[in-house]
Amino acid sequence: MNTNYIDTGLTNGTTYYYVVSAMRAGCESTNSLEASATPACVPPPAPVASYNSPLYAGMTLYLTASSVPGASYVWTGPNGFISTNQNPVIQQVGEDAAGQYSVVAIINGCVSEPGIIHVVIHPPVRLSFQFAAERFVLDWPFGTLLTASNIAGPWYTVEETLRSYTGTVSAPQQFFRVKLQ
Repeated sequence: MNTNYIDTGLTNGTTYYYVVSAMRAGCESTNSLEASATPACVPPPAPVASYNSPLYAGMTLYLTASSVPGASYVWTGPNGFISTNQNPVIQQVGEDAAGQYSVVAIINGCVSEPGIIHVVIHPPVRLSFQFAAERFVLDWPFGTLLTASNIAGPWYTVEETLRSYTGTVSAPQQFFRVKLQ
């Protein structure tokens, strides 16, 4: 005779004791056995870590961990960074925030292997300006060039520019800025 018993709601790492005995015709056998079991921890899969790249000093760092159903998360990183958000955000990062970030998924006390990402933070973006013969040239390493006729905006994207823009001095007052995100 083969009998199974499933005990739900157990805690990993805790030892549980059971007494196993047989019954025949309403009488318990005198050959009872004591058994113990300790549920094993089955770690969840490691989350995949990523971030918004390229990233320049002064921008917002968006860390993301892939979803692991039923998990909570713990991130660690440079400068003592710790977060329990699945997708933490660090505003106005400096170059000192560059380095290795890791995230683990935790389910019922079982911890996954870490998902690791190396965050690179480039120096702040510099917009350079050159003036020659009623023309000016703006150059920048990354981002979208925006323009407005008033410093308060509204701001509009300068179409068909990648990293350089040439304009004329005879145009009405115009303001420029580079949008990084």
